[in-house]
Amino acid sequence: MNSNHPIRHILAVESGTWKKNFFLDKNTYSIGRNSTNSFIINHRVISRNHASLIKVTYFSQKDSHQSESIFWLVDGDLKGNRSTNGIYVNGKQCFSHLLKPGDIVFFGGIEVKAKYDIVNLETKTFFSFNSQEQISIFNEEMSEFESTDLSLPVIENKDLEKFELISEGILIIDLDTQQVLMANSTYSNIVDYPFSDIISLKVEDLFVIHKDVISHDFNVIKNYHISSIRESIHRKKDNSLVSVLVKYTPIIYNKKRCLFVSVQDINELKKIEDIIRFQTNHDPLTNLPNKRLFMEQLSLSLGHNHIKQEELAIIKLRLNYWREISSFLNIDPENKFLHNLIKQIKNTLSAGDTIAKWSDDEYIIMIEEAKNHDKIDRVIKNILANINKVWTIEDKCFLITLNFGISIHPQDGKNIQELLDNASKALRLSYIKSINSYQYYNSELIEPQKSLENLVFQAIKAKSLSVKYDPIVNTQNQEFFNLNSRISLKDNEEEALTDISILTTASSMGLTPNLIHWWLESINQDIKLWEETGIIIPKISVKILLSSLGDSEFVKYLVEIIKEKNIINLELDIICDRSIFDLKLIEENLVKLNEIGVSFALFDFDVTKFSDLDNNKVKFSTLKISDSLTSNLEDNSPKRPLIYSIISLANALNVKVIAEGISTETQRDILVNLGCEEMQGILFTPSLSAEKIITFCPSLPFEVIS
Repeated sequence: MNSNHPIRHILAVESGTWKKNFFLDKNTYSIGRNSTNSFIINHRVISRNHASLIKVTYFSQKDSHQSESIFWLVDGDLKGNRSTNGIYVNGKQCFSHLLKPGDIVFFGGIEVKAKYDIVNLETKTFFSFNSQEQISIFNEEMSEFESTDLSLPVIENKDLEKFELISEGILIIDLDTQQVLMANSTYSNIVDYPFSDIISLKVEDLFVIHKDVISHDFNVIKNYHISSIRESIHRKKDNSLVSVLVKYTPIIYNKKRCLFVSVQDINELKKIEDIIRFQTNHDPLTNLPNKRLFMEQLSLSLGHNHIKQEELAIIKLRLNYWREISSFLNIDPENKFLHNLIKQIKNTLSAGDTIAKWSDDEYIIMIEEAKNHDKIDRVIKNILANINKVWTIEDKCFLITLNFGISIHPQDGKNIQELLDNASKALRLSYIKSINSYQYYNSELIEPQKSLENLVFQAIKAKSLSVKYDPIVNTQNQEFFNLNSRISLKDNEEEALTDISILTTASSMGLTPNLIHWWLESINQDIKLWEETGIIIPKISVKILLSSLGDSEFVKYLVEIIKEKNIINLELDIICDRSIFDLKLIEENLVKLNEIGVSFALFDFDVTKFSDLDNNKVKFSTLKISDSLTSNLEDNSPKRPLIYSIISLANALNVKVIAEGISTETQRDILVNLGCEEMQGILFTPSLSAEKIITFCPSLPFEVIS
């Protein structure tokens, strides 16, 4: 068969609706989940290194231009490590198999299968359908071998010293006993054996490739005037392995038919190939899969899920202010910091989950078999617990905050692009709502950023905002003692437009002073209304962004407003929206506010981010458990240990602890058992206007006010 003949070997792999054809031209291929494999199949039944393909090319001794290639399929890698779930060819499990056109291969089960074939590109026919296309050089060689006594090259002992001048390794092997009869010093150096040891060895001591492949090679050499070439792996004296390219040629040595083997060390070449393959599929900074590899893996997973009718989740993750953080660090500390963050994220994922680098500050996670939101919620909560804290790098403190957007297949997108686009939309909405939050895609919730900015701008300009209050109650003595205030747009009670999203949007437009001025003015008017009816509210809380407290001019303005309105019972709930902040400046500004009677509250573990504050100057009075932690709280919820840790932290710091967002008796009872007695939520009452607070207070012991 002429080497220029348009004959191509092909492996067609499929899983569900996913299909991909691989043309086989190289000497070896690796198949598996590991992203350094030649063919990457990211499926749970596939091992990291599941199978290998070995190409063997035979050359006619009669005409060196005549050649023919075959492919062996081997279970596991070429170093002898087998897969977990095995390979099956035509329904039978095997450790190695000489592929024939039409063979059906199953990798690890029935979910991933492949068909091997040979195609003639000129005639556009497959050998599995037209076996007459397949003209083998073995038939020609057998005919020649039987009709003539074709002489083989003869090597005598006097010729052996010439092989010392050759740069390639040389072996002469007895075809019957597979005993090594001779080796030159180059080969001795390749495998680190002295000559005296090598000639006492057999093929099985040196050749790592599966014995079926070796036996087939030897039988071909014994029965045909054919030489062959293929890649192999040889074992060194210390049991380490070296990649080699071997060429087998039949010869006559000591009046006996033997095998002449030339060996080329390609170990460094294979390492370079592995490096190039890895770099092609991975981000050079984080070593995570890049967009190209992730899209391949997502395509395969969607094809598989289409058949199994399972949900698959895409999570877009953003490290907020990463560009600003990196600008403060030199390259090596930045890389070390980023690798540490990635390690923490990967530790929260299961073996079947995939994380990839998407952009400088965004990453993407694929979670298969996402049967419900609980698994996704748990992953995100664990990532936040591991990442959302103050990190000290080169004597600099950085607060890492994150946001997440989630889309689910199939309901949020039938194809890859829809899923990715909708996850991005959800991420943007999450960021608008608040930092350290996540948002599932919902077409009804998605609003362009410009529309939200316009809404907030017009609302502040026209003062078309409203203030409502969430009473905080003590579940043990049924006393009402504080109010959380919150703002919303009038006639627009969409979930996306929380007070935090309004604050964040106003901050991005430089309107925080205008918004806070209106907010405090409204509270002042409501306080006067309550005082007229004899109601005194001990404390009222207002949310404020940490970034605003780092602005000395704004804090000066805030102090003036509080003094002007004579609000003496104000508590600021600090929302940590910045990764980088000047702790000393924050402390100075908090002292100024504390001097006029303002107290401070933090959420969840945010208090640990301010552990270096001087407690003699600034002290936080309240630690609040956010509704993101209390939502869907059940007896067996993984949130319980986290909430208990927050309550224990509050007790250790001798500060009040308040749980927000309580909507069920189960939540209330769990929190009480964990040691939290003061709560807020619709279980007790929905958010109330100033007028309804007047009717709420006399109703204590509390009743639900509609």
